[in-house]
Amino acid sequence: MEKKSFLTNMKGLILRYWYVLPLLFALLGFAWMWWLYYENVPILCDIVVILHLLTLIVLLISWGVLLANKKWWQCIVSFVATFVIVFILLYPFFTFVLFI
Repeated sequence: MEKKSFLTNMKGLILRYWYVLPLLFALLGFAWMWWLYYENVPILCDIVVILHLLTLIVLLISWGVLLANKKWWQCIVSFVATFVIVFILLYPFFTFVLFI
């Protein structure tokens, strides 16, 4: 049996499940907004914020892995999906600031 390194295993997971990271980023963004506005449990909000930042870091790494392996379409779809998600998450803040 051949042993694979941790980075090789992570590369395989990123190449296979690249579409999960933008979805996880959106889910954690909505969870963060939910706990920020409706719940008063600061520890849960802190955990969600840390997970959201870690997901963003892994998302940036996944774009590099996808580009290095010439998976152009997956990288473009992931980038555009993340851009749309960030715009949707920040839209209420922009409209609030513009109308003050």
